[in-house]
Order: sequence, then C-alpha cells, then structure tokens
Amino acid sequence: MSPQEAKILRGREYNAAKPDASENLKKGNKSPSGQNVRPGKPKALTSRELAKKHGVNEKTIRRDAVRAELHDAVQEADPKAAEAIASMPDKDVAEISKVTKEAT
Repeated sequence: MSPQEAKILRGREYNAAKPDASENLKKGNKSPSGQNVRPGKPKALTSRELAKKHGVNEKTIRRDAVRAELHDAVQEADPKAAEAIASMPDKDVAEISKVTKEAT
C-alpha cells in the first residue's frame, strides 16, 4: 500500500469512527464543545486511539480525515482530480478544504 493510500484509509477510518458533533446540537446543547463534565475517567479521543493504532501523530489522523473527505467527495465526478488530492501536500489539502467550506 502506498503512503497516499494509507492516508486515505486512515482518514476514512477516523471519519467513520468520530462522534457526530451535530448530535449534540439536536439534543438541545448550544455547543458541541462538551461543557458538561461528567464524573469518571474521560474517554480517549478517537483520533488519539487511531494514532496509537497506526503509529502516527493524532494531528496526522485529523489531516488524513480532511484528505479522505475531499478525495471521496471528488472521486465520483473526477477520478483524476481525486488521485491528485491523494498525493497533494497536507498544506494544499488544508487550503482546498478551507476554501470549499467557506464557499458552502
């Protein structure tokens, strides 16, 4: 497996496993930031768990998630563009993601 394929797969795994922040909003909470502290040991972050599993940094997992989201969104319309996204530097992927989110 190429490093680019590994990034996409890690990103997809994180995107599938991460909690949906919008669920907090549906429950009537104003912010998904977790202001209510519950007693007991806090659960480890999904990105932290996956980082340990794959032997990478937690931020790498989150960057991979952005890459996978963009890749999958473009894949059906333009497979060549999706392939380009898979091999772009992280900085470029982050910029495209930022511009895309601002446009919607």
